[in-house]
Amino acid sequence: MEGSNSAFDNEGHFLALLSPDGRLKIWDCAAGSLKYEYTSPSHLSTTCTCLRWSRTSRSSIIKKRKKLKSAQHPSNTYSDSIALGTSSGDVLVYDVAAGEVNQRLEGGHDAQVNDLCWSENDKILYTCSNDKHITDKWKADKHRVRSIHLGPMGKTLLSAGRSIKLWDLETKEVLKSFAGHATPVISLMFIPNSLSHDSNANHIPSNGVSGHYFLSGAEQDRLVNIWFVNLDSKDKNSLVSLCLTDEPVAVDVIRHSKLAKPIHIAIATKDGQLHLFEYSLNGGCKKPLQPTRTIQLASPGKKDSTPSPIPLLSVRLLSEESPSVLIGFGSPVKPQLETLAYSTMEEHTCLLRENPSNLLLSNGVREKLQQGQSSLKEVTTLGPGNMVLANPALAKDLDLGKTRRKRTSEEMETQEEQSIEDRLKAIYTASSETQQRRKENVPPTADSLVQMLIQALHSQDDNLMEVVLQSDDKDFVIQNTIKRLPVNLAIPFLTELVHKIQAMPSRGEKLVQWVKHILSAHMAYLMTVPNLVDSLSGLYGILESRVNVFSKLCKLQGRLDLLLSQVDSQSYNADENESAGPSLVYHEEDSDEEPLNPIDIEQKIGMKVMRRMKIWNQKKVN
Repeated sequence: MEGSNSAFDNEGHFLALLSPDGRLKIWDCAAGSLKYEYTSPSHLSTTCTCLRWSRTSRSSIIKKRKKLKSAQHPSNTYSDSIALGTSSGDVLVYDVAAGEVNQRLEGGHDAQVNDLCWSENDKILYTCSNDKHITDKWKADKHRVRSIHLGPMGKTLLSAGRSIKLWDLETKEVLKSFAGHATPVISLMFIPNSLSHDSNANHIPSNGVSGHYFLSGAEQDRLVNIWFVNLDSKDKNSLVSLCLTDEPVAVDVIRHSKLAKPIHIAIATKDGQLHLFEYSLNGGCKKPLQPTRTIQLASPGKKDSTPSPIPLLSVRLLSEESPSVLIGFGSPVKPQLETLAYSTMEEHTCLLRENPSNLLLSNGVREKLQQGQSSLKEVTTLGPGNMVLANPALAKDLDLGKTRRKRTSEEMETQEEQSIEDRLKAIYTASSETQQRRKENVPPTADSLVQMLIQALHSQDDNLMEVVLQSDDKDFVIQNTIKRLPVNLAIPFLTELVHKIQAMPSRGEKLVQWVKHILSAHMAYLMTVPNLVDSLSGLYGILESRVNVFSKLCKLQGRLDLLLSQVDSQSYNADENESAGPSLVYHEEDSDEEPLNPIDIEQKIGMKVMRRMKIWNQKKVN
């Protein structure tokens, strides 16, 4: 993953992770204890952002040497190195055996390092950064490069930012581009292939990249795509997609040596679930594949409460004979390690484990914290959405506080002598003044609105929902509120808005602003939701019905405009004739007829206009 801060070594014996305080910790998977620890001298100013194990280990090197004593080179001791990317753009190479950093590579990047990968012989280290480059002035994208992965035979390189590109390492040219994710790609991984043919019996060149498969995962995307590399084809779409419950945080793949067996893919998601897929590379599929097994780790809560999920840190598939997976879960301060034989598990399994975060505190310390919670009820906690007090103290309140602090013992005694009725009146008066001050304050901001909206959606409180919808109709407030809304609440909020529009269509003009900003801000997430049409069938129905009525209204408006233009033109001609006065009133001296009154002339003209309109309508009907 981009900026991966935890990973197992090649043999699955050690887990390396970066703690929140900037330290590198290496845990022994067999003993579950801390084996090595390294703290950079500049870890407070320059933090480590990602790590990558080297490809070779001492156990594999020993097999190539002749007659080396096992006492001098024990099989459980590794000479692996770990490459560490930093936020300043430098790269550190940590020697596990020596327990220190033996190399510091500076000047390669001008911004944060996002990912690293080693060459086949561990002599070359490739890095990507926010400065849009790969390994020292090799510009790879118009935006920051989030992930890289070395291709088979070490002659190609995959890079990912807004799109996925396959590079030729010798010429630095793009061999092919792939597009299919709506958000930035944060993980890449080639599927290992030790055969000369794939499962479709297609020949795979031993010195090329065509015919190989790779995985990709994106930010805020619940799909992991499998791609087939064919340089002779112009097809840029993925072969198949794997359906998840949340954004992927760790991925591992194992391919069996036998052709008939499918590949095994393990994906840990952000919501603490482990999805296991068994897939045969026998062609594409239009619908996303569902996991073969799903494992949820949760800690038992208090009585009559639902278990809370435990986050997963890293995964590693171990054996192909008896499929098992090694997982690291819990807190980065002290992770828990466990091997799961998932072949015997059901399709959906929930494993109850003690939350490692709770294990960090002894019983005595936990009891003291629980006792101290009662004294912290009046403490105001500042967070990202509450960086100031909700009701700042006014000047008169400060003066009142000073006056109260200056009260003498005689005044305190007088207050103690007050009756309960007087005290209740004083409390009621104070609360009324407080409510009045709150009414005079400015309208709520986007931070407070989004908290109220989240609470209303979770509790299904319609009154609180109406407070949010009617609080402020300014476009920028609605936009900022929707941007702060978690993506998993986008569909429930859309459903509530559709129900309200259906119940009272007259509110559609105001509520459609919320719908517009939800679609524009969370469209990348909505595109990855399976069965989205079924979930938003009400919204589709409203849009379709209103669009159909719109065409009829446009035709009716055109007819009315034509009719009114005819009436206006005829009225204009009548007004001109009336303004000509003397030419319309004409009589001879010897005539016995009385001259026409202008009012009678106006009535006659109106009757003529009405007759012409009737004739025009009859012709239109015929």
